[in-house]
Amino acid sequence: MKLTDVFPSRYLQAADLQGKEVRVTIADIQMEEMNDGKDKPVLSFTGKEKTLVLNKVNANTIADMYGDELEQWVGKGILLYPTRVDFQGKRVDAIRVKFIQPPPRQTGRGAPPKPQQQAPRGGMQEFARGGPAKPQHDERNPPPDDHYPDNAEYNDEVPF
Repeated sequence: MKLTDVFPSRYLQAADLQGKEVRVTIADIQMEEMNDGKDKPVLSFTGKEKTLVLNKVNANTIADMYGDELEQWVGKGILLYPTRVDFQGKRVDAIRVKFIQPPPRQTGRGAPPKPQQQAPRGGMQEFARGGPAKPQHDERNPPPDDHYPDNAEYNDEVPF
């Protein structure tokens, strides 16, 4: 028997994702007072029981995708994944929101504009030669996951 079975949490934890990426739809956002007395945004998801307390990293990632107006996030899809992070000098399990580039907005004037290519870290000479720019990935910007197209089914195999 696991400790989480004895003392279940209503909040989503990294272990609840069972080592998988899970695509969910934001159903609601509420501000809740945490044990430290601070209010934090808490997301609930369509078809899921547990909620996710947003930290600043995850909130900023969602804001990068959908804007900083919280109400506009309702009905939008996000991809959650478990990872390990440094927190207060310790390595701990955590949940992160994977950045997914939203589709470009149509302006009504034909095709959306092409994104501008940025100079790679190798400098302007490599950029001028048309050399391949290697994307810089980090915790907030993991490599893209091509098997999650915009119209993908959400992963309901992971119960939480």
